[in-house]
Amino acid sequence: MINESGNNPEKNDLLTQELMNNTLVSEVSRVLLSAPTLSESINSYFLGITEFTRIKKIALFKINSAKNCLEPYKIFGLEEKLFKHLDLSLGFMSGEYPDAIFLNKHIIIDSVDSSDPFYETGCKSYVVMPIISRITTKCWEVRKCGQEGCPCYNGHNPYCWSVAGAALDNDSSTEDEKRKTCINCPQFKCEAVLWLDTTGLMEAITADAIGHLTELNRHMGMVIETFSMYEKIQSANTALAENNDTLTVLNNELNLAHQRINRELDHARSIQKGLLPDGFPRDMFKDVAAKYIPAGKVGGDYYDCFPIEENLLGILIADVSGHGIAAALIMSMFKVLLKTFTPVLKTPEKILDQINNTFLCEINSTNYVTVFFGIFDKETREFTYSNAGHIPQLLLSSNGDCQELRSTGLFVGVLDDIMIKQKTLVLEGPTRLALYTDGITEAKNAENEMFGFECFREEILRSQNLGCVEALDAMMDRLNTFRGPIEINDDVTMLVLDL
Repeated sequence: MINESGNNPEKNDLLTQELMNNTLVSEVSRVLLSAPTLSESINSYFLGITEFTRIKKIALFKINSAKNCLEPYKIFGLEEKLFKHLDLSLGFMSGEYPDAIFLNKHIIIDSVDSSDPFYETGCKSYVVMPIISRITTKCWEVRKCGQEGCPCYNGHNPYCWSVAGAALDNDSSTEDEKRKTCINCPQFKCEAVLWLDTTGLMEAITADAIGHLTELNRHMGMVIETFSMYEKIQSANTALAENNDTLTVLNNELNLAHQRINRELDHARSIQKGLLPDGFPRDMFKDVAAKYIPAGKVGGDYYDCFPIEENLLGILIADVSGHGIAAALIMSMFKVLLKTFTPVLKTPEKILDQINNTFLCEINSTNYVTVFFGIFDKETREFTYSNAGHIPQLLLSSNGDCQELRSTGLFVGVLDDIMIKQKTLVLEGPTRLALYTDGITEAKNAENEMFGFECFREEILRSQNLGCVEALDAMMDRLNTFRGPIEINDDVTMLVLDL
C-alpha cells in the first residue's frame, strides 16, 4: 500500500532494516578487528550473528588436517557435550556440510535426516558456511607445479581447493585423496567453519542475511589468521628463547670443559717438557743446541743427549705418528724404555729391537715411532747408529763433506721384525751432527709448497762455521720466512751437536 505522500511503508521498513543491519555488521566487524584476544573476538562475532539473524544456537569448527575432520572450537547457545562425539569427517561421502568447504559456498540444510552427523544434536535444519582468510598468492605460482593442464593454472578462482579437477601435481586419484591433500597444503585458506542451527526460525534465512554473514565471515577469517600467526610467532619466540637458554647452558658447560681440558693440556705440556733434557753433559762434546716447537700444546717429538758410561754418549731424535695426548703418551713410554734398556744393551740395534718388542706386547696402539739413535764413543770417536724409519739425518765433516745417515730398518711399534741394523763411523776431526724431524721439511707456505730436504741441507751447509745455537737460529729464521703466516701443522724439532 502506498500512502498519500507516495511512500511505501513496507519498502521503507525494509530499507531501514537493511541500513540497521549494515550498520550492525560494520560495528561488529570493527569490534572483531580490535578485540585483544581471539576468544573475545569470537564472542562479539556470535553476538553480532544473533543480533541480525535471531539465531541463538551457533558453533564454530576448526579443521583438523591430521585427522581430516572438523572439531568443535567454540559453542554458543548449545551444550558442548552434544558435539564432543560427533564424527565430522571431511570425506566425500560424509554428508553435505563438507561441501561448504570444498565448494567454497554456504550450504543450507532444510531437513536433517538420521544420516547427517548433526542429527544427534537434535537439530532439524542448519546453515554451514566456510570462513576464509586472505588469499594473496595463486597456488600455481607458489607451488611452481608447472601443471598447465590444471584448471587452477592461470585461472581466476583463487580458492584452488574448491576447483574441480585440481591438485594434479599430487597424483590424487580420488576426491577423498584430493581433499586430504588440499587441507594439508599451505595454500588452503579455510580457517574455520560456521554452523548455525536454524531449527525453529519463523522464516527461512534470507539472502541478505547470508550476505551479511559472508561479510562478517570475511573479517572473522582475517582475525583468526592474524591470531594464528601471532600464536606461531609467540611459539617460535618461546622456542627460540628456550633454545637460547639451552645453548647458554651448553656454552657455559663447554667453556668449563674447555677450561678443564686446557688446564689438563697445560699440565701435560709441563710434564712433557720435563721429559725433555734440561741440560747436556758438556764434557762429552764441544757444542750443542736444541729446539722443540709442538704443533699443539703437547706433541710427539723427542730428542735427547745423555751419558751411558764414562766415554759413551747417547744421541737421539724420535717422532711419533699423530699428534696430541696420545702421541705424547707413546713418546713418554718410549723414553722410559730407552733409558731402561740402553745401560744394559748398549748398542742401538739391540735397544731399538727390544723397545719394539715391548711396544707390541704392552701397547695396543696404531701409532708408530720413527727413531734415529746413535752412540758416540768419545775415546775412540766411533759413532754407531741405527735409523728406524726416520728421515735422513746429516753428518758434516770438517773437510766440508755432508753425509746423509739414512734408514737402516723399519719404524718401531707395529711389526714383529723391524729388521733394524746399525752402522759405525769413525769421526776424524771435528764433526757436526744435525738431527731433525719432518715437521721442518714438510712445513708449507701460502703456495702450499714444502720447505723440503734440499733447503734444510743447504742451510745446514751455509751455517757450518757458526756455533750450534747460531746455526739453529739461522735455520728457524729461514723456515719462518719461508712459511710466512702459515701455521705449522706438525711438531718441529732440531738438535745440532758438535762432536
